[in-house]
Amino acid sequence: MTLDKIDLLDRKFSHSLVGYRRDEVDRLVAEAADSIGRLAEEKMALARANDGLTREIAEYRSREATLRDTLLTTQQIVEDLKIKARQEAERILDEARDQAAAMLAEAKGQAAALAREIDALAARKAALSARFRDMLLAALDILDAQEQPASGSDAAAAGPEAATATGEEFIFADASGALQASPAPEASESPDDPDAPGTLDPFALVKR
Repeated sequence: MTLDKIDLLDRKFSHSLVGYRRDEVDRLVAEAADSIGRLAEEKMALARANDGLTREIAEYRSREATLRDTLLTTQQIVEDLKIKARQEAERILDEARDQAAAMLAEAKGQAAALAREIDALAARKAALSARFRDMLLAALDILDAQEQPASGSDAAAAGPEAATATGEEFIFADASGALQASPAPEASESPDDPDAPGTLDPFALVKR
């Protein structure tokens, strides 16, 4: 049986011939009632505080669960971002390597083409130099032949080389650099006239 302050104060005791002093008993009962009242109020306050703390604990636990879930979700997002960033970096590196390889291959192709063009130009230069040298040699031979005497006795005394130079044919270089034979022009009566039909022009022979 649980007694509260009011029950204790309202409690009535029976009278007997020999017993405790009534005033002392009433005073003790009043003090006990006050103590019980204070304890009941403290109990109620503690119960209210306990309820508040219980609600706070439940709220903190709910927040803790939310934070834990948020942390796990954040960690998962971070891991996914790391994986995606790593994949993107590898893709960019692969594209850069492919572009570098393509540029290198293109540069090598251009270098090879330039080398072939340089070789072709060098071969063309050598061919043109050889042709020009042959043409100059042919022109010198013609000039040397013109300076030799044109008389028959001198030609006979000079030997077959002079006969070849002063005979009916001259050796000249054509446009391809090969030597060809051409009939020798007749001697001009006026050697000072370059337009005379009998004058021998070695450069005209070369141009032909």
